[in-house]
Amino acid sequence: SSPYAKLSVVGSVVGQDFDATTTNGYKQYGQTILFGATSTDFSSISASGNNLFVGFGAGTSTIPNIVSLVGMNNTFAGFWSGQGNTTGYNNVGLGSLSLYKNIDGSENLAIGYRALAGNLSGSYNQALGDQALSGNTGSKNTALGVSALNAKGSGDSNVALGYHSMSLN
Repeated sequence: SSPYAKLSVVGSVVGQDFDATTTNGYKQYGQTILFGATSTDFSSISASGNNLFVGFGAGTSTIPNIVSLVGMNNTFAGFWSGQGNTTGYNNVGLGSLSLYKNIDGSENLAIGYRALAGNLSGSYNQALGDQALSGNTGSKNTALGVSALNAKGSGDSNVALGYHSMSLN
C-alpha cells in the first residue's frame, strides 16, 4: 500500500540522523539537542536520572547520581536551558537560557526567556515571564511577569506580580 500523499523535501531532512533504536540522541552541529538523559551517560534510563533535555546545549552539565538522588528529575527545554546544572534536581526550565547558570539549585520552575538565568544555588523559586528572576541567587521567590524581580540578588521569600514589578528590588 502506498501513502495517500507523498512528501517532497528539498535539502536535508531534520530527523535523518536520529536513530530511535540507539541511545545517541539527535545531534546538530555535534551537540545533542534531543535526548531523555544527559550528555554524560546515555547507557540506560536509570543512568539518565529521569532527566529530559530538549534544545541545543540544554542540560549538558547535569550529572545524575541515582544513589544520592542529585542531578535527577530535571526537564530543560530551550537553547542552553539548564546548561550549568550539575547536581540540581526536580527543576523545570522552559525557554532559551532558562535556569542557564543553575548549578545545584533544586525544585525551581522557570518559564520564559532567561527566567531564573542567573540562579546558581537558590531553590524553591518560581519565575514565569521573560527575564523573571533573571538575577536571582536566593530561594523561595516568586515572580510572575516580564522582568519581574529581574535584578533580585540573594533575597529570599519575595513575591512580585506584573510587568517589571520589583525589577530594581
